[in-house]
Amino acid sequence: MFLNNKAVACITCHKLEGVGGNIGPDLTRVWETHSLEKSIESMLEPSKEIKEGYQTFVATTKAGKTATGLRVAQNAEGVVLRDATGKEVMIPANDLEELQPTKKSLMPDDVVKHLSYREFLDLVAFLRDRRTQESLRAVAPKKE
Repeated sequence: MFLNNKAVACITCHKLEGVGGNIGPDLTRVWETHSLEKSIESMLEPSKEIKEGYQTFVATTKAGKTATGLRVAQNAEGVVLRDATGKEVMIPANDLEELQPTKKSLMPDDVVKHLSYREFLDLVAFLRDRRTQESLRAVAPKKE
């Protein structure tokens, strides 16, 4: 489910044992850091508690266009947001009208609705299973 289900696409946003995206929090060792209840809550209500560093921002340009994503950089030149697809958008400081944090996670609130009850249970079981997760190390890209 974590690796191959296109409906939930966990691997697109989350890294686990070196495999996956860099949009959401790294879930390596989630079986150790989160209770069963917290794991389920995070999937059912992703905006209830957002991990530090993963707060969503909405940037509005002077032309009225908006961009939403994680703030990955901000300096005198402008701000860079990473959207839910992993694309980074640079908004020059002289074009930025407003940058506001939101209380909404980039993870869709309804992501698990695309799963059957059995698939949801399988995903929860996978996130709680140390041995299965550690087996992903064999497919992780090697660091050079």
